[in-house]
Amino acid sequence: MERWQVERLLRGDYFGAGVEPPLHGPEVWRGLNEQLQRRCNEELVRRGYTGFRHLLHPEFSALLLNVPVLDRIPTGVIDECTDGETIYFEPCADVRIEGGRIGHGLSHVLFSRWQGDHNETDAWHFTGEIFLPSRLALSLRSSRAAALIQPAAPSWLLDAQFEGALARFWRAAQ
Repeated sequence: MERWQVERLLRGDYFGAGVEPPLHGPEVWRGLNEQLQRRCNEELVRRGYTGFRHLLHPEFSALLLNVPVLDRIPTGVIDECTDGETIYFEPCADVRIEGGRIGHGLSHVLFSRWQGDHNETDAWHFTGEIFLPSRLALSLRSSRAAALIQPAAPSWLLDAQFEGALARFWRAAQ
């Protein structure tokens, strides 16, 4: 999927992005992310780690949840893919781009494990939640603030997730 399509779909413009609407709604994406955070935190405690454990790098989350991450992709694949168990990604010198690839692969693997059926739109919404949970986005003044606390995501993804979270909040409030 092209970057401009992801930006539009995270803002809720599925028609403009030329993608099918999600099969699930924000409550499912948020719930999956809460489950991800809870399970990672439990695993960190089990391993003896304490302290700040919010907004983990998706590769670290994958490690904690026993999801293999391999820095190679099959021929013909661009950026990342998954077989439902393992994340394959194209390495990149930019940690934010690489983190985005791993995070999106993680969203597919965990959606399949914990929820079942989903489409690419659902996976991108879950990816947005992994990097910038909606509840956190609503407490920030701008997506630039999100970039300071989330160093593993592309800035364009944080921008779109921030704007999408605000739009969903205001639509729900009306």
